[in-house]
Amino acid sequence: MGKAYGFFRCNTGREAIEIELKSIRQVAKIPSELELHLVEGLRNFQFEYPDLLEIVEKFKDTNINYVLEASLPIAFSNKKAAFELSDILNQAYQSPLYKEGEKFFGEVLYKDEGQYLVFE
Repeated sequence: MGKAYGFFRCNTGREAIEIELKSIRQVAKIPSELELHLVEGLRNFQFEYPDLLEIVEKFKDTNINYVLEASLPIAFSNKKAAFELSDILNQAYQSPLYKEGEKFFGEVLYKDEGQYLVFE
């Protein structure tokens, strides 16, 4: 299964983000197979792998307050999930979730050959 994790800061509430994600999926033409799971607060995110937790520890000073986990069926790669998740976060920044001029901070991570990489 393809998996990726988007860590981002947003001053909008969780419900508003979940509603906007539905529109973003359509605008960004995200595959319907992509499953999304939004978690508010890093403390509430259940880390599957210790190495991911080590990377996220570096985000503590960034005030990241959301994690968006993306999953695709087994036919897809982690990098493909990261690509789709990156599109979602880019589109989110262009949406009403962010005020004009508000700075965006976010990272998309995916595992490749045993290590987590930042999607660029």
